[in-house]
Amino acid sequence: MIKDPLLTIAIPTYNRSEILKLSLLKYQTMSSIFLSNNIEILIIDNFSDDSTFEIVKEFKINNPAIKLIMNSSNIGGVRNIIKCFKESKSKWTWIMPDDCYPNKSNLKKLLKFLKIERNDAILVGEKNSTTMNNFFQKQDLFNTDILTKASWLPHVLYSTTYCKQNIKIAIDAGKFSYPHLGLFINLIKQKKELKFLQLNKIFNSISVKENHSKYSFISGAAIPFAKIISLNFDYKSSSRILKNFQIIQT
Repeated sequence: MIKDPLLTIAIPTYNRSEILKLSLLKYQTMSSIFLSNNIEILIIDNFSDDSTFEIVKEFKINNPAIKLIMNSSNIGGVRNIIKCFKESKSKWTWIMPDDCYPNKSNLKKLLKFLKIERNDAILVGEKNSTTMNNFFQKQDLFNTDILTKASWLPHVLYSTTYCKQNIKIAIDAGKFSYPHLGLFINLIKQKKELKFLQLNKIFNSISVKENHSKYSFISGAAIPFAKIISLNFDYKSSSRILKNFQIIQT
């Protein structure tokens, strides 16, 4: 068990033991980084009836950074994501799908930034990202797919304190769409400073049938949902949006 962890990489999972195993093999190659930088790997299993428990137990033997929580019943995917925020004890929480893992070469750059960062969230994306370039050029949140990036779990790291203080927002957001997207939009509504950390590739995905680059439904769900919870906040006021974003190049 990691004491006073800097970062919790939280992995919600359900009945995907073989895919999770492939991901954990990648995590295993980064064990020394996790231990030397106080990183916790939190796996929350949503009452799987496959071999998830046995597989994680095996990996825990050689990797003390791994912590496993087994739900006593299936609480649903959305509530399992929310539980990841609730159970995190770190300064930062990074929710990672069970078929993804951090990019080892860029993880150290990210950790160096996290150790000094004081904001409530960090948006991470590629250098020369079309998403971000369009956002800053068009100066219109809804005419770009920045919300798509924010809705895809590994692209945003959240301050755990901020998540716990605003967990009700995540719960309410989960009734319509993504709980973590509610947290992201809330930051914009509060006019908090948001930093965009430019890294070419911050996470990798296991080769499975699902091709995440083709998940176009994320954009379709994210933008209408953003409008639902935006209330009277004027997202199209470019001065408000651009003032709160700071690009950090690496």
